[in-house]
Amino acid sequence: MSKAEAAGRIVLQRFSQMSVSINTIVRHGSYVMVGTETILTIMMTHVFSQTGTCDFYLSKEGFFPIIQSLVGQKYSPLVPAISKRIMMMTEFGFRDLWIKEILAKSTLCLHAPTTVTVTKSFTLANLWGMFVVLSVGYIVSLGIFTTEIIATSYTDIQRGSNP
Repeated sequence: MSKAEAAGRIVLQRFSQMSVSINTIVRHGSYVMVGTETILTIMMTHVFSQTGTCDFYLSKEGFFPIIQSLVGQKYSPLVPAISKRIMMMTEFGFRDLWIKEILAKSTLCLHAPTTVTVTKSFTLANLWGMFVVLSVGYIVSLGIFTTEIIATSYTDIQRGSNP
């Protein structure tokens, strides 16, 4: 990662700088934001509160494990009991439920659409592929039609010469 950062492919930022970056470099499409799901959800909720639209989506795949812990005294009998309770709350999804309750609008933009609609005006540059498919279809159908006429006339000639 240090090589990528030295090459200018990664920009490390503090949480306080992320709200400025999401509206500048991320919105223009030249960068993506990588972070924990909680932080990215907070950022998306903030943008939704400002604009009223879901301009950003979370990826379906994740690669940052969420590590949460408590620190206890060494050899304390409470640490295994607390660890067990924390694991149970995480497995039952209480943490996610609490995050959703804290961030009231967080669920509005969490599900990325399966298709993205791009609106462009119709020009010849946008539609050239459709015209190529249409032309090739006409040429193939004309070839098949010509072959049919030739084959039909050839069989008629053969039938007419053999009484």
